[in-house]
Amino acid sequence: MKLAPSPFDTEFYARRIGRLIPEPGDDANALASAVERARHERFDVLFLRLNDTHPLRAAVEGTGERPVDHLVVSALDRRQPLP
Repeated sequence: MKLAPSPFDTEFYARRIGRLIPEPGDDANALASAVERARHERFDVLFLRLNDTHPLRAAVEGTGERPVDHLVVSALDRRQPLP
């Protein structure tokens, strides 16, 4: 699992914020290791985006964490005129 700083969020919220980026095959141990790395690197907040069917979802919820936001993605067809 990758741990990446989030410069925009860090500047906006004045807290060291990072993102956890899952890779194929990551499991609960990879998640725990990434969180520990983030603690060692003194991150204050971590974001992790998982869809409802991602296998790591159960591992996250097993730690007592719950989703706090929903990401909505919209794509416009550039061939259609804008309203």
